[in-house]
Amino acid sequence: MNLAIIEKQFQVLRNSRARLLKSSGLEKFKSKAFKKLGAQNAYTANYYYLMAKYHLATGKITDFESSVQTAISTSIVSNKESSQKHGQRLADIAELYILNGSFKVARDYLDRSKKILVEGNFMTDAIKARWGMLQAEAFTGQGYYREAIDILREQEKFYAGRAVKSETFVDDKGNLKSQRVPDDQLKIRYQDYARWMTDLANAFRGQGSFNSADSAFASAARWIDKNLGRYDVTFVNNQFLHSSLILENGLEVDRNFPRGTGFDDALNNLKTNHKNTHYLAISIYEEYIKRLLAQGGGARYNNMKSEFQKMVESNYKGSAYSARLKAVEFDSKLDRDKTKDLENQAIKMLSTTPELPHNNIVTVHVLEFLNGLALSLFMCLNF
Repeated sequence: MNLAIIEKQFQVLRNSRARLLKSSGLEKFKSKAFKKLGAQNAYTANYYYLMAKYHLATGKITDFESSVQTAISTSIVSNKESSQKHGQRLADIAELYILNGSFKVARDYLDRSKKILVEGNFMTDAIKARWGMLQAEAFTGQGYYREAIDILREQEKFYAGRAVKSETFVDDKGNLKSQRVPDDQLKIRYQDYARWMTDLANAFRGQGSFNSADSAFASAARWIDKNLGRYDVTFVNNQFLHSSLILENGLEVDRNFPRGTGFDDALNNLKTNHKNTHYLAISIYEEYIKRLLAQGGGARYNNMKSEFQKMVESNYKGSAYSARLKAVEFDSKLDRDKTKDLENQAIKMLSTTPELPHNNIVTVHVLEFLNGLALSLFMCLNF
């Protein structure tokens, strides 16, 4: 069994029902490889990196942090700290922190990665483009939208130029030749370009440039639909973020989302090819439930909240996702004016939930909720 197979198995695992670690392909691989080769071997660094991805995908944030540190230390031993592999591994870890919403930590890892890659003269066009996209995503997360847009513009030629079915090259005799890109590589290139387009639109969104963001999201959606289909994760992510843009810019509670957008449509598209345990589904569920709540709740709200709750409790019990479910419940109680002891409940959740570190994005959302609760109570007392 090799790591290419394990990586493929992990992608299936992350995008479907979470399984107990002891029964996962990663654990089976560890028991075989480590027994034969020892605890420190050529596969160790990749194993712990994949474990970090697994723990992040399943909401085990404390275990995620631990696996990250082990992945780094074993990478230094296996690859050497000044190597290209280690420099790229630090960028891989930065990507995980971006997914976790820890943008400052991500930028720190990106800075460490860049130092190694530049000093070792390892910065190829492909590595530079990927590093730049990650830096732009971290900048967007921190609110540096202008900087993110500038970086993404620098990478546009690279990503657009690779999203083609055939490439032209010069052979050994100096003749121009055309070569078709293999289908598996082509899909990756299409997804990279789709990610770039959505990143640019999302940076415009954060900047407050509604027209630019709306146009960029719509243009990207058409391209992704044509080349990858509506059920590809890149299309769903674009649709989710585009819907968020529309909602943030004043979509009234009694109005439907424009055609091709909407959290319900995004969730249905995702569930066509993936289980509802997919990491992206968590965010869509949350925003969809909040939207239904703003529209007055009712049967659809109750059904969707029940579906979300069942999915979390069946697959992610004892994870950060459990805390996110509680955060949605706080919004529900606040909307129904059930504010008695609500502040104490939220504070208790923050202080007694071991799976929820203080530097997690969910903690930020709960603190924002407490701020909104305090303002709401203040207005009631002074009305």
